Amino acid sequence: MSPDDYIDEIVDLWDERPVPPELVRLAKEAVERFPDIAEFRVRLVRAVILADRYPPSEAEPTDGSPQRSDTVDIGIPEFLTHLTLAVQLDDSDPEAFEELGYIYDIYIDDMIQAEYYFQQAIERGGSEWCYSGLARVLEQMGRREDAFRVLDTCPFQWAECVIDMRGEIERGEWDFRWCESNDLMEDDE
Repeated sequence: MSPDDYIDEIVDLWDERPVPPELVRLAKEAVERFPDIAEFRVRLVRAVILADRYPPSEAEPTDGSPQRSDTVDIGIPEFLTHLTLAVQLDDSDPEAFEELGYIYDIYIDDMIQAEYYFQQAIERGGSEWCYSGLARVLEQMGRREDAFRVLDTCPFQWAECVIDMRGEIERGEWDFRWCESNDLMEDDE
């Protein structure tokens, strides 16, 4: 198959829930056959994350915490390797930076790195998800004004994830402080 054939097949499977095992298999195969195409590395990481959230045995998403499904055999270190290589292959593409932001935020709990990667993604023309992710990270770091500033300057003001994040911040759903030691502290204010 050509790179375009892989993209077409991956895109065809992308929105299916539960995630078909074929999606991860195709993404892995694409990386193996075309290791110099950054998009395949990003798609592989996203496919594995989707397969964890929507495994073939479940129709409903999980709570978002890292899990392992039968179709998934790579983890956080491999995610970082694939995404770092994707950045090296194409540092103008915001998607690898965005995904690194989410990995550092959700899976590694390193808000400083998450902030950096979300900002890099935004500087490269990233999607509304970059703005939403950066705002959540800033709120978790106790920087609510900065979080709202990010949402206020987002060119995707009416995107659902941006509207939802604004509401979550206003309701205090991310109202805790993150310390540089990676410890989370409840906000005593």
